[in-house]
Parts: sequence; C-alpha cells; structure tokens
Amino acid sequence: MSGERNEGAGRAPLDELAATLLTESELGFVSFDGDGSVTYANAEVLARYGTVPAAWSQDALQALRTRRRLERTRDEVRVLFVPPSDGSQNVVAIISEAASDAVSRATNERVAALGRIAAGVAHEVSNPLTYVYGNLELAMHELEAVLTRDPSQKRRLQPVLDLLGEAVDGAERIRNVLADIGLLARGDASAHGGNRADLREVATSALRMIGATVRASAELHLELGPAPLVSGSAARLAQVIVNLLTNALDALPARPSDANHIALTVAKAGSDACITVVDNGVGIPPSMLARVFDPFFTTTPVGRGVGLGLAITHAIVTSFGGRIDITSEVDVGTTVTVLLPGLADATVD
Repeated sequence: MSGERNEGAGRAPLDELAATLLTESELGFVSFDGDGSVTYANAEVLARYGTVPAAWSQDALQALRTRRRLERTRDEVRVLFVPPSDGSQNVVAIISEAASDAVSRATNERVAALGRIAAGVAHEVSNPLTYVYGNLELAMHELEAVLTRDPSQKRRLQPVLDLLGEAVDGAERIRNVLADIGLLARGDASAHGGNRADLREVATSALRMIGATVRASAELHLELGPAPLVSGSAARLAQVIVNLLTNALDALPARPSDANHIALTVAKAGSDACITVVDNGVGIPPSMLARVFDPFFTTTPVGRGVGLGLAITHAIVTSFGGRIDITSEVDVGTTVTVLLPGLADATVD
C-alpha cells in the first residue's frame, strides 16, 4: 500500500512538470487522434501560426507518416508514435524551427554583435586619430609660416611639407573609413550633406590611391565618359571605387598580369550616373551571390579580408540614394554596377 501511495504521490508532480515543459517549450507540440484531428496544441504552435490550421486535420496522419513538412510552413517536423493504451492511434508531432532559419538567425545575431564591436573599435580609434590629424595640420601651418618669413628655406622644408600633406591625406582616409564603419552600424541615410561630386574626378582620385597596385597585377582599362554630377561626398565615393577595385584584384587568379583584366567605367545611364567595375577573375558562385553585401562575409582566403568592403560600399551607395548590383559567373568574372541619382542639368561633358 505504501508503494502505491508513493507512486501516486510522485506522479502528480511529474505530470505538472510535463505540463509546464509542454506549455513553455520553444518547440511546438501537436497531437492527433486516429482520425487525424488535432487533440492538443501548445502555446508555441499558437504563437507561430495564430491558430491550428484546419488543413492539418484533413491529412495530418498521412503527412506526418511520410514526414512531409506541414502545409504552408517551413518548420521541420519530427514524429513520435505514442503506443496506444486503449486501441486508438495517437501521434505527437514535434515542430521545430527549420535548420536553415535557425542558422540564418544565428548568423544575423553574430553579424549584429560584430557590427557593434566594430563600431566601438572605430570610435576608440577616432579619438587618438583626432590628435594625430590636428598635430599634422599644426606642423604644416608652422612650416608654412617659416617659409613665408624666410623663402630661402623652401628647398629644405618643402619636401617635409609635402610629406606632411600626404600624412594628412592618409589620416583623412582613416577618418572616412571609421565614419563608414559607423555608417554601416547605424544605417545612416543622411551622409551626403548636400555635397556635389563629379564621378570622373572621384575615379581619378581613387586611382591615385590604388592605381599602381591594380596595374601591377592586371591590365587596367579606364573609360571616363560624360556623367551627371551626383549628391554625395567625393571622399566616400572614392572609397567605393577603391573597395570595388580591391575586390576585383582579390578575385584574380594567380597568373601573368597581362592575362588579368579590370575595367573601370564612368558613364551616364539615363538620368543616373553609373560606375562599373568588371574583372575576369574567378567569379562568385550563385549560392554566395546573395550574401556578398553581408557584413563580415567574404569569399577571399583567411587573412586577405574581413568581409567589410562590400558591406561598407553598399551602405555608402544607398546612403546617397543609389543602388549597387552584382552579376557574376564562375571562372568568367564579375561585373559590379553602381547607379547614383544624377543632379538635374548637371552633366559634366
């Protein structure tokens, strides 16, 4: 008798525990009777679908026996056939998030976390950079004052002034990169500040930074045609072109430089200004093409990039009201097209 009382005393808490687990589980639990009608659905099922679809009861048993996914859902279903105690046929379906959705959600969370870290690092770097930038400008100002008082010092001091000027340009590029990381993290859409940019001048500026590197590895084909002025920062648009040319370089296989080709074109496309970068590199597999603008996604080998170039490029272009498209074929090459709204009556011939 005491054994029976202990068994009964233990079963109630276990039943309560099972009920709590079913109610609060992140998995959906649905049970069916022998006719295929739903006899139980926990809160997760109702949260996912609002209600239990009537269609489930029409062919639920057959659907579950063949392990087909439930109609109009992407969820995965595992089936438990509960041994009948009264001759009836009971089935319990355990519904979980599709594996692809779970991976995608985890990836998005990781990207968001890395984005916050990158933005924090950019903020910390920008503080000492302000001192560097300010001191460089002060040194240039003092040297220019010396040359004004004593022009005979020009031959000795002008090379120093030139080097300081290049250092200021480099610091400005670092400042712009840091700002672009912040732009990526914030999704800021107001970065142009009313500036007007000539894409031909922008492309020329970008080539001063990276042209020698490109020509060392590939034949560079340049075509700078008439195009409307655009609203945007020339420095940030130059960064767009530098990023695109860098990606094109990374896509080139190891072969003689005269077999590699990269083309940079600036042109007018309707009312838009168009930048096109074409390479004959390894191409991007179709399965990866949809992810190329994701932060920290890269197809280059470890150590050659962190996957921020195209993400920042996309953020800059869209902040100026433009769009960027990529077409690619494996072992043939890739074409990147940037379209920016042209300013009315502002075409540069």
